[in-house]
Amino acid sequence: MPIAKKSKNKGRVFFCGAGACQAAITPRGELKLCLMIESPRFKILPGGIKTAWKRLSGFSRRIELSRGRDCLSCRLIEECKWCPARSWLYDRSFTSCVPELKIQALRRKASAAKKRKKKQKIKE
Repeated sequence: MPIAKKSKNKGRVFFCGAGACQAAITPRGELKLCLMIESPRFKILPGGIKTAWKRLSGFSRRIELSRGRDCLSCRLIEECKWCPARSWLYDRSFTSCVPELKIQALRRKASAAKKRKKKQKIKE
């Protein structure tokens, strides 16, 4: 789902539910945001799942979009499949623009333009 359609989650970096309504549990009994994000991890056993969940969800709410990055003004927003986990895997930042995803968005945009042009020719 493009970020533009997700923008109703004002201020949230995670649109998938990570830290808001879903998380992953490691084999060692640690709660983490997502299967792809290795850190932070919160131990479940000392204080219970409720305590670990509060810590994890609090952490996810405190993550903000970088000041230099504004997805909502990007020309590729409708084609972008940006994900904070993919950003984390790229450079250990939850908010960076991943070059591979940008290239994919450019290709989707070009493909959509070709399809529109083809439909216009058929109508004529």
